[in-house]
Amino acid sequence: MRKYNYVKKFCVILIAALFLGICTNSIVYSYKISYNKCLYLPHSPIYINGNDDFTSENGVTGGSGSYIDPYIIEGWEIDASSMVGITIRNASVYFEIKNCYIHEGGINNDGVVFINVTNGTIKNSLITGNRNGIMFCTQFPGKENSEHNKIHNNSIISNFNDGINFEHTGWGYHSDNIISKNNLSNNKRGIYMIMSAENLIFYNNIIENTEIGILLDMCIGGGENNKIHHNNFIYNGDENGQAYERGGPKNIWDDGYPSGGNYWSDYNGTDNDGDGIGDTPYPIPGGNNKDRYPLMNPWSGLNQPPNTPNIDGPKKGKTGIKYTFMAMSNDPDMDNISYFFDWGDDNNSGWTEYITSGNYINQTHTWEKKDKFIIRVKAKDFFWR
Repeated sequence: MRKYNYVKKFCVILIAALFLGICTNSIVYSYKISYNKCLYLPHSPIYINGNDDFTSENGVTGGSGSYIDPYIIEGWEIDASSMVGITIRNASVYFEIKNCYIHEGGINNDGVVFINVTNGTIKNSLITGNRNGIMFCTQFPGKENSEHNKIHNNSIISNFNDGINFEHTGWGYHSDNIISKNNLSNNKRGIYMIMSAENLIFYNNIIENTEIGILLDMCIGGGENNKIHHNNFIYNGDENGQAYERGGPKNIWDDGYPSGGNYWSDYNGTDNDGDGIGDTPYPIPGGNNKDRYPLMNPWSGLNQPPNTPNIDGPKKGKTGIKYTFMAMSNDPDMDNISYFFDWGDDNNSGWTEYITSGNYINQTHTWEKKDKFIIRVKAKDFFWR
């Protein structure tokens, strides 16, 4: 650990502590600084139409389009205020959009749009402030469905309409897509699917979307045999807005027993046998389906803790003066993060509000006596709250 000359009224030593869930033993690391902005390079909106359009001019940073070597679109910060952030259409090669920051689409432009796409992946990206975060659109019958795509481990937050929207098709369905381990929070709707069949939705955090968590719409056909399990539905809508089905589709809302279903923050059942699964089903409004095995606690089986926080602030100071310190951590699951500052003088900040992974948070403190103090900061994600 770095040592300091104590020439002022007091001195502080900054230590980052990783908070591993409910673990009470902190892991202490040396002080260091990093800047999350360096993760991205600015890029204009990307438009790719057809397999031959995967070029470096269109933001492709590597790969050949095969299963073992997909095209890579990585590391870009894209301002979507002028047009859709990334549009992919009529593509059947393998590709990945990853580690991108797509934002500011406002009420007019979506973050990422797929049109007649197979074998695509969107992962490890922050998609926020757009009309819809991710949109599967249609173009014309026979060449409109998007299938065998993956939306994985993204933070899709604070979009004006839907976090993920699978648009109405006129011929066939958006099917066999996987939506997993995403943070879908503070959108109008977390996921909206109409005419979409046989998709998998699991291990997602669906939190505080203002209207509804998931809406599945059968319309005139399709919209069935989707499987939804091990998601955390927390405070969506008005507690009656966790999920809804329209048109009476047949969907599956659990993974059977003893694996279980989903966690619902408004579930009021009991668990008399202590197996972690509610004794009564959770009905899905609008249809005849139910989660037969609701989880009693949020699903955290695949949850990873935030990385060790980075801390920045003055090393020396005077008593009676307020000083500002910053901390930042990245969460591997891109969950929102809360911080706890221990000021080393028997005072602390308490747990802060939850903020987006990778953003700095500021806290202030005043020391009233001369001494050497060690500041410790620990971080937890939403699912250890």
